Amino acid sequence: ASQLPPRAFVFTKGKVPAAVKALVEDLKRVMSPNTAQDLKAQKRNKLRDFVDVAGSLHVSFFLIVSATAKSAYLRLVRAPRGPTLTFKIDGYSLAADLAASVRRPYSPGHSIWQSAPMLVLSNFDKTIQHEALSATMLQNLFPTLNVATARLAAFRRVVLVHQLPESEGGGAQLRQYVIKAAPTGVSRG
Repeated sequence: ASQLPPRAFVFTKGKVPAAVKALVEDLKRVMSPNTAQDLKAQKRNKLRDFVDVAGSLHVSFFLIVSATAKSAYLRLVRAPRGPTLTFKIDGYSLAADLAASVRRPYSPGHSIWQSAPMLVLSNFDKTIQHEALSATMLQNLFPTLNVATARLAAFRRVVLVHQLPESEGGGAQLRQYVIKAAPTGVSRG
């Protein structure tokens, strides 16, 4: 039997502003197709509820977004026993904001979300313990790629996670790109 790809639940915990809820919806798109798109966290849900159903649904990660009066936070949790990484969200751009900022926004079709993205990790130092742990957790969050058997046409998206140096304040940036193939060296006609 082939090994199942890693799956993740993406949800909010506690009261969060509408913009943070929109961020959660964008994160679900980034994680697709290996996430529950329609998952909604109720106020009465406890983390234990998600852990209880995670095993039967082969979910191995939770991305939990929460907010305080000062900031929003993303917890990346390996189910069922950890570890847990907590990231303070310093800033973000929603997909709708990016589409509104360009004159002719690219509108990806439904098929682009049917295959998992490629993960590219940049500037992670394996000799620094928390960076090595972060890199390992992020690698395990996405399916592994077998370059020998993978079809080039299946790569439609790239998720780039760039570790900023301490001189720039540290932290990590996550970006998603769509890959569009276009022939080169051929006249338009």
